[in-house]
Amino acid sequence: MRREKRYIVSLLVLCLAILLAGCGKISKEKEVEASEFITKMITAADGAVVSRVDCITELEAELIYNSQQVENYKFQFEAHNEYDKESGRTDSEIIAYKDGKPVNLRFHMSEEQGVFYIYTKYDQDVWYKYDTGFLKADMSRNFVSDMNLENAEILDFKKDYKKVNEKSTHKLSVRLKDASIRELLFESGFKALFYGREYNSIDLSDVNVRIDYFVDSENCMVMELEVQLDGMENFLREYTRFTNNSMVEEEFKEAKVKNGKVFYSNISYEDIRVPMLSFEDKKSSFLVYQKDSIYNLKSMDAEAELVCPRRWYIYEKDTNQLILIKCDGKMFISYRLHMPYNYEDLEKSLGDLSESHKVNGTYIADKKGPKIGDLDTYEIMTTKGRIIAATTAVNQSMLEIIIEDYSGDNNDVLISEILEKVKLKAIEF
Repeated sequence: MRREKRYIVSLLVLCLAILLAGCGKISKEKEVEASEFITKMITAADGAVVSRVDCITELEAELIYNSQQVENYKFQFEAHNEYDKESGRTDSEIIAYKDGKPVNLRFHMSEEQGVFYIYTKYDQDVWYKYDTGFLKADMSRNFVSDMNLENAEILDFKKDYKKVNEKSTHKLSVRLKDASIRELLFESGFKALFYGREYNSIDLSDVNVRIDYFVDSENCMVMELEVQLDGMENFLREYTRFTNNSMVEEEFKEAKVKNGKVFYSNISYEDIRVPMLSFEDKKSSFLVYQKDSIYNLKSMDAEAELVCPRRWYIYEKDTNQLILIKCDGKMFISYRLHMPYNYEDLEKSLGDLSESHKVNGTYIADKKGPKIGDLDTYEIMTTKGRIIAATTAVNQSMLEIIIEDYSGDNNDVLISEILEKVKLKAIEF
């Protein structure tokens, strides 16, 4: 009797092991069926583009630093995208929620002299313009052509799984390998995180993607997608760098995605026309530089070569004056090269600036700062941020630089880099 019990227990354990070994694996027959269906999807997608689509995106991530400090991020995006196949123009309306607070953004992409630019704005703000880094060949716009489905790991295939818009759909579940997922991610709303920055160069090589395709059983066109994201450490590292997080980059240790979901729905393949932005909107837009650019100021007896940093834009310019603003609106730089040199006027101006903050109740302190290159510096601390003034004489002219930093990061390295890049030249008559 005891021997029989042992035999039964051993048999149960063996059966359980067999069941567990097969758990999660698709049958060979179903895998062949799914592969044949993928071939039909790829054929159906040839030349097809998604002209309209809605998307909901969720991302919860934990960023860990060497100091053991942990930052938690929670984002949600609601996006509506429209694409004009003929012109390549796109229009996107995105509501971005960070920690529950909504921000309305609009993105318009158009081709100008062979370059695709994005025009973007917050709510009723002005338009900002920047190079996407994309080529038209990079854009398939159909969720299939660039996904390398031939080599994807097939996880499951279910026929007549559910109805979408009154049409029966099959469900195909895959894990992607070596897919071009840039469009898949950034059209979902992630481009709102990199406002004013081209995103074609962001490293996505560590992003793991699982997709549930819901595909029309008759014409094999994708009707809906549910995407699960994991990895993304490179993406999140770049996000912290881009936003100038107060933690220095070297402190970044790792990132963990707690929840990454993307859901595309209301997919349409009908050709539409996306109108151009008005001439007035384009003319009044501000170009956000994607690389450091040189600008020169001149007075009667001096020149100043300045660097417009990447991710900044020129707000106002003249032969002897330049105003730059960082694309997140948290830093301003004003350069002015003028004659004659008058340090007393500058001291009075700085004193008046301190006094105005005292009157407003925002003043904290002021002090003389370090000498950076040829520039003398002076700093005013306020409750809203800090103001750094830097000056030097060139012949009979004076270069004045006023930096307003409202980022809260007190990024002295960035301030020093801005001032150290100034090159001065005296003009002899």
